[in-house]
Amino acid sequence: AQQGPLLAIFSRRVGSSSSFLRHCDEDPTLLKSQPQICAIGADGEQLPRFFALKGAIDARLRKMRFLPRNLTDRLMQRLSMLAPEALPSRMLAFREEYEHHLILKVSSASSAATEALLNEFNGSASWFLCEEGEAKKAMLHRFAAAGAAIRYAAINECDVGEMVALDIALRRNDDDWFEHLPPEIDAAVLKKAYYGHFLCHVLHQDYVLRKGSDAVAVKKAMLKLLDQRGAKYPAEHNVGHVYQASPALAAHYANLDPTNSFNPGIGGTSRERQKACGCDAIAG
Repeated sequence: AQQGPLLAIFSRRVGSSSSFLRHCDEDPTLLKSQPQICAIGADGEQLPRFFALKGAIDARLRKMRFLPRNLTDRLMQRLSMLAPEALPSRMLAFREEYEHHLILKVSSASSAATEALLNEFNGSASWFLCEEGEAKKAMLHRFAAAGAAIRYAAINECDVGEMVALDIALRRNDDDWFEHLPPEIDAAVLKKAYYGHFLCHVLHQDYVLRKGSDAVAVKKAMLKLLDQRGAKYPAEHNVGHVYQASPALAAHYANLDPTNSFNPGIGGTSRERQKACGCDAIAG
């Protein structure tokens, strides 16, 4: 039997030139793809340590009120703009040619069948087989794209409003993936970024709002639209104390924690202690 794709990552070009995703938060790609930066130990397993160090530096700098906010983000953004282009030329050409992009990773046993399907449905000119270096940079760029809206908001904080970040799951039979925001909501949004997991219909949707926009009201209106589309949210992360748990999920929590001891109030459920089948003495 043929094996399906091992990974399928979707992203949508932002704007007419996609410069937003290309130039914001490009440093994670640069850290692994530029030899002059890799030489200082930021490659491979060192990358998490690098960003842990960044977090520690950010915490110290926030205490120095005379310094501009988000100083490390601003410096890293400037450096990434000065560094050589990190993305392969074929990826850059496809970015300008197409609005929607899909990264497929398949096993060697499925490669021929996948190529045949791509040729049949899209034509041979609409895709290319990555060389090893291109594949590495494409996989890194998906992480860079995921942080683009956060970086954009950080370095332009004086000119933009708050961020709204959603991760949603569409229905398995949905063929209309893209939202169409009504004018009153769209007017509050300055920048949008869409990316996600193609085969499970999970999308991450990041919005940088215009200065003065009410983020709470905008998010509430967006969630109402998602309810009308039959989408579920959050898709990959737990409801926490932000979203209302569905009845099925609330029942699942009650089954896992009958005394309501571990995380009371999660998903808008009761914070009251419960007694259940003699477990109260153990939990107490």
